[in-house]
Amino acid sequence: MDRDAGTARIQPRNAWSSHRDTVRSCAGPAWRGFVLFLAVDAAVLHTNLTTTHAPVPPLYEVYTSAFKAQVALDLLKEEKTLSQLSTEYGVHANVLRDWRTQALKGLPTVFERRDDVAELKTMHAQQLEDLYA
Repeated sequence: MDRDAGTARIQPRNAWSSHRDTVRSCAGPAWRGFVLFLAVDAAVLHTNLTTTHAPVPPLYEVYTSAFKAQVALDLLKEEKTLSQLSTEYGVHANVLRDWRTQALKGLPTVFERRDDVAELKTMHAQQLEDLYA
């Protein structure tokens, strides 16, 4: 620390030395500890507010429906085992098993004939009446 010529005032070199000077100028060991605690606490708060952290990766991977359909198609072909496809696509075997069962359950609905728009509107209106009746 540098002293001014002709004065007893101590010039701080940086922000931390100014806190040390404050602690030294206070009376008693208890006061020193309290001021030091405040200085450290303020520094930690400043560090937490100004530090940027890396983004947190998601807990699980989100796959597109096209990717799921391609994998399910390969599963249904049964040319490779479940563990081979799991390694190839980088997806856990339990997830692949779930996708295969979903594909098998959803296949009958693919070939059903869709009702026209008028029938759907009347069915929707009837459901609204039942709901609010």
